[in-house]
Amino acid sequence: MSDTDFEGRFWSKVEVRGPDECWPWSACIDRRGYALFKGADGRLKRAHILVRQLVGRPVGKKGRTEHSCGLRSCMNPLHIRDLTNESRFWSQVEKAGKDECWLWRGCLNQNGYGRTVSPSGESGLAHRVSRELVGDPIPKNLIARHTCHVRNCVNPAHILEGTQADNVRDAIAAGRMPRGEDRTGSKLKKEDVRMIRILLDTGFSQIGAARKFGVTQGTVWNIKNGKSWRHIV
Repeated sequence: MSDTDFEGRFWSKVEVRGPDECWPWSACIDRRGYALFKGADGRLKRAHILVRQLVGRPVGKKGRTEHSCGLRSCMNPLHIRDLTNESRFWSQVEKAGKDECWLWRGCLNQNGYGRTVSPSGESGLAHRVSRELVGDPIPKNLIARHTCHVRNCVNPAHILEGTQADNVRDAIAAGRMPRGEDRTGSKLKKEDVRMIRILLDTGFSQIGAARKFGVTQGTVWNIKNGKSWRHIV
C-alpha cells in the first residue's frame, strides 16, 4: 500500500472540523476511549500517535501524549501534545480554589502521601514536587509540611518548608499526635498516672512508684515535673 493510499484511508475515518474544534474518529475505539487504526506494518496502533506522524510532528521517544481537549478519540493534531513530567503531574491533580486543597489522584504511599516523578526524573513525594514545579523548591535539608493537614494535598500554597520539630508541633496543634496511652507501647493508663501523682504527693519515692507500675524512674520523674502526661489532670 502506497503512502498516499494509507493517508487517504486514515483521513477517511476523521471528521475534520475547525482548527480549534475536536476532530471525531469514526472507526474502532478501544475500551479506554482511544482511537485505533491499522498502521502501514499491519499492526493496530493508536490513531492519535499516527496523526502526529502524518502532519510531520511525531511524538517524543517515550511516545507519551495527552489530549488537551480531554477527548481521547480526537484527531486534531493541535489537541495532541507530548506528555511531559509536569503535564503528567497536573493531570493527576484535582484542582479547586486557590485556598482549597488540590487532591492528588495518582499513586499514594502507605502513609497516604502522593508519589510521583520529579522534573529531574527521580521518584519523590507529590506535595514536595508541586513546590518544585511552581519554581519554589524546598531545600533538601528541610521537610515539606502541610498547613491543611491533608496528606494527599498538593496545593503549593498549603505546603511550607520546615524542620522535623516544626512538623511535630504542627501535628500536636492539629491533634494528630498520639499522646499518653494512645501511643504505641505505652505501659501506663490515665488512672495509673493519677495514682503515681497521688503516691508521690504522699511521700512515696520515685523508685518505689516506678517499680510498682513497671516503668523507669525517669518516666516517673517526667510525670512529676510535667514533662509528660501533661494532658492528664
